[in-house]
Amino acid sequence: MIRYATFVEAAGAQAGTADTEEARRAVEAVIAAVAASLEEADRDRLAAVLPGSLRGAAEMRGQALHHDSGAALVSAVSAGSGCPAERARFYTQAVLSTLAAAEPDVAGVLARRLPDGEELFAPVDQG
Repeated sequence: MIRYATFVEAAGAQAGTADTEEARRAVEAVIAAVAASLEEADRDRLAAVLPGSLRGAAEMRGQALHHDSGAALVSAVSAGSGCPAERARFYTQAVLSTLAAAEPDVAGVLARRLPDGEELFAPVDQG
């Protein structure tokens, strides 16, 4: 099980967020966009490893959106967070690579389900 503070802090540090509030918003936006892209069983798998305070972002019902590319998923993160697409890309990679470090089995399944998953789960290249 992922610890909330540790997860948000690690993802925020990797994305270079200004503060904990920005990191929290980034994490929630990415989780919501990813969950919307998944079938219900995979959404449930994601929600099961998240701390209770983040599960709400992953709990949506209905048909998956099936983004056709990583860019479309990043656009959904951008819309959900209100930030430019380039920043949303950092958020997405930071959150997903943090998830991969904390829950590699779940991250592996999700990476195979998401478009450009391998690329999106790669840590942010700060160089």
